Amino acid sequence: MPGSLVKFLNRFDDGRGGKLHWGRAAEDGLPFRGQNPPLYTQDEWEERVVRVGDARNGWFDTSDPEQNRSYLNVLDGIVNGWYEPIHISRHFEGEQRLVYAEWVEYYLQDGSPTPFLPREAGHG
Repeated sequence: MPGSLVKFLNRFDDGRGGKLHWGRAAEDGLPFRGQNPPLYTQDEWEERVVRVGDARNGWFDTSDPEQNRSYLNVLDGIVNGWYEPIHISRHFEGEQRLVYAEWVEYYLQDGSPTPFLPREAGHG
């Protein structure tokens, strides 16, 4: 596993309810997001698993210890290569230290097509 992602091994949720798996992160460079990683052969994995990005943003008052921790978590993801920064602006006035950030968080997911589900009677 790339050394930069080691610090995130204790994260098992993407912050939006998605379950994270780190078993192939050494090979793939990203966590897999889903209920369970699929049991594919290497060829199937390369063919079916896709890289996806989640756009995120937030305002952080870095003078507040809890919000500063959240901001530092975003910076950790950026400097360790998991997240990609899009925009960061800092607004300092008096004692107030506000930071607005936009970033993308990357994951691997199963990109296999969903099997066709027949329509139920009376729908569509």
